[in-house]
Amino acid sequence: KYKGDAGAEARLITKVSKGGSGNWGSMPMPANDPAGKKRADMQALVQFILGLAK
Repeated sequence: KYKGDAGAEARLITKVSKGGSGNWGSMPMPANDPAGKKRADMQALVQFILGLAK
């Protein structure tokens, strides 16, 4: 879904951090780090997930 999307990593980090809904169904995903204190952890997680497609 995100292959070739240069802005995907930043958007996904924000989505994981702040939560959201509507992208994969109606069930909302709760915020995991709304204050942004664990941004490096969120970035590592997103990079790992995006790297699985390679």
